[in-house]
Amino acid sequence: MSAASGGGGGGRATMFGGRGGGRGRGGGRRGAQPKKPENEKQKKKRCPETGRGSGGVLLVAAHRDHGPCLVVFHNRAPDRHWECPFGRFDGPPKHAAVEDAAAEELWEETCALVQLDSAVLRAVAQRGPAAGEHPGVHDGWFALRVDGLSRQAFRRNRAALAALRATTLRGLGLGAALEMDGMRFLPLASLSQPPLAGDPNRGVCAFADVDGKPTELGLLAKQLRGGGLELAHRAFAAGDVRGLVTWCAEKVDPSREFAGKGRRKLDGVRTLVIGGVGAGAAAAAGAIGAGRGLAAPEPEPEPEPAVGAAELLGKACELLGQPLLGKAYLLFFPTGTQSPKDHVTIDQFDCDVAGDFEQVARIVQNIVATTLQESERAAFEIFFRGDPNLLDQPSKPQADFSSPERTIETFRRRAGFRGYSRRAGTERTVTGVFHGSRVVVVSCAGVGRIRFRLEQNELLNRLRGRNMPRCAKTRHWLNRT
Repeated sequence: MSAASGGGGGGRATMFGGRGGGRGRGGGRRGAQPKKPENEKQKKKRCPETGRGSGGVLLVAAHRDHGPCLVVFHNRAPDRHWECPFGRFDGPPKHAAVEDAAAEELWEETCALVQLDSAVLRAVAQRGPAAGEHPGVHDGWFALRVDGLSRQAFRRNRAALAALRATTLRGLGLGAALEMDGMRFLPLASLSQPPLAGDPNRGVCAFADVDGKPTELGLLAKQLRGGGLELAHRAFAAGDVRGLVTWCAEKVDPSREFAGKGRRKLDGVRTLVIGGVGAGAAAAAGAIGAGRGLAAPEPEPEPEPAVGAAELLGKACELLGQPLLGKAYLLFFPTGTQSPKDHVTIDQFDCDVAGDFEQVARIVQNIVATTLQESERAAFEIFFRGDPNLLDQPSKPQADFSSPERTIETFRRRAGFRGYSRRAGTERTVTGVFHGSRVVVVSCAGVGRIRFRLEQNELLNRLRGRNMPRCAKTRHWLNRT
């Protein structure tokens, strides 16, 4: 070591012979420096409308046993925990407003389960207060209720995205959609109670999910305490997003625009695409009627399914209203449908007043959401082909739903349709005219479950139309009347 000369007195020995001294160029303790003003690059990363540098979405859903729940996702980074979708505002051309960042994070961090336009998010979601401050929620945060989400669908989408990233879509930035590796439901009621462990105001704390598993929350716990929990309750009370937009459908193998790379198809992915800003059921009155209409943009072309089993698009129902006629229809739309005419009619109601429609919509929505959460996707396969050999068997006094073929035969006899088609491509199918419309008889266990539950509600039974009568003994609706 060498003795360094002090610059201005009070020098000290240093290993590297640097200058010592209280106010020398290299020595002494520096005082607090004034905060530097934001440069132009930093300014671009704040929303010009709100001044926020980040945006996020509190996703809520109805659980069949626990009611209102917050949907959280596990960030696989070592220092992160269970979170809601949120991320930074990157500025133009990527983000023009903070809702652009929030909508993008919603798609990425749900593994493409949900996709919606930023204008839709602004119109239908509950929004945080402009006066809100970090770490609570502010006007860069939105809350949205989307029923019917499942952990199985999340895992399936994540596996498909990982495969695409490793093969055909390598280098397109799909890694952002793989940031989360788990999904859970946290009851809103439990989030207002003391945590299982930790302090919500300090560090990490844990709450029990619907399965009783401790779920560690980091920054999210403070955000919930800072107004997020109230925002989530408001979003749940506002209702499922399907009732707030004019169209909503699941896209199978959707395509997505990648900056500078064009539009690419995401094989194996299923995304609930939400669009068509509306103001509730009455706002969409028109050619299709009030409620969750189908006035969607031109759909992406999808392959025509072969005659046989086809999965239903989205496992989601559309309740279509015709206020001038006082009617509402609950429909299923199979994969590959090119027209609203291609559907399975589950039920029909006579809604003579607006209040009837709102009550029907609320009841039907809860029944459908519960059934979909309890059922596997295989339950919603549609079978078109029956068994002509059943024609030779004597009619049974009771319906037989033990197999798709026997179900189709039961419906054929009730409707009074003739035998099975022998034409190439439609062989073994049953077609006919039902109340003036050309129909094909199909079998779908999931649809039967929904219809059975609808028939247990007294209001729906009272409003049910005469063309879709209740069939209590057989639990199915199609009969000779």
